[in-house]
Amino acid sequence: MKTFKDINIIGRTEVVNKAAIFQKLEILLSSYKNSNFFYREYHCDIRDILFMPLNRGSANLLEMRLRQCITKHIPEIIIESINVNPYYENRTLDVKISGSLLNGESFEYLDELESKIK
Repeated sequence: MKTFKDINIIGRTEVVNKAAIFQKLEILLSSYKNSNFFYREYHCDIRDILFMPLNRGSANLLEMRLRQCITKHIPEIIIESINVNPYYENRTLDVKISGSLLNGESFEYLDELESKIK
């Protein structure tokens, strides 16, 4: 008998291309602890960092946490670099993730996270 724990709605598919990886990164970055009812362990809990004062220390902490959660949850990619740059006037953090897929195809993912402290 299947229970809800057996259902994987994240989409572990055999297709590994840039579009699939970008979709997984988008889902991972937007999820927080216990936000996904069916797969509670799938999260990149960065919300607490977004509530910290915007500085280079919080950017470094975000880089470290992103590297850990991407390595854990998306094994189809090899991370070459993660750069997080704080922009104080906009109260945002620009995230740039560079890497390659297991088939050798390289990618670059860009995202902008908004600081929750005004």
